Amino acid sequence: MKNLKGFTLPELLITLSITSILIGASVPSLNELIENQRSSLIMDQLRQLIYFTRYKAIHTGSYVVMCPSTDNLECSNNWQAPLIVFNDRNMNRTVDNEEVVYREMNLLQNGETLKLRASANRKYLLFNSKGYTHGLFGNLTFCQPDQRLQGARRLTINRLGRVRIHKDSDGNGIIDGSSSSNIAC
Repeated sequence: MKNLKGFTLPELLITLSITSILIGASVPSLNELIENQRSSLIMDQLRQLIYFTRYKAIHTGSYVVMCPSTDNLECSNNWQAPLIVFNDRNMNRTVDNEEVVYREMNLLQNGETLKLRASANRKYLLFNSKGYTHGLFGNLTFCQPDQRLQGARRLTINRLGRVRIHKDSDGNGIIDGSSSSNIAC
């Protein structure tokens, strides 16, 4: 009969301690990776929702609004509320009798923030039948709950209704805003 040899107790303890140190060191990096992926996902969903709004305006030949709403009937100024997309024939930013809500989307989780900075201090996006933003341009900034700049993201909407997601051009881990300066939460 062969003598089978396993690990000794000291070898097992050393292996377990090295494994626990490696796991402990990788957890912060894993959390940061998950937060960055979440930020990128939010930006992709926002871009898709903006393009959907633009498409609906062109397809229906009428004004279509994307805005936050707490009651699915009226636009609010709180971009932490769910976002709605609806046709707004009379441009009053309220869902009236003949107007249809095309989509509702709740993007944010606890503590995440979304801020719109737009021309004429508007708090909504309005597209006309040609797909233009009806004179509006601006940006949407997404921030993580801890307001960490590495997790912040921004997209810009121009007057033609085109969306551009900002990148980190200087390699410091923070997305650049206009003029190659870092964005702020």
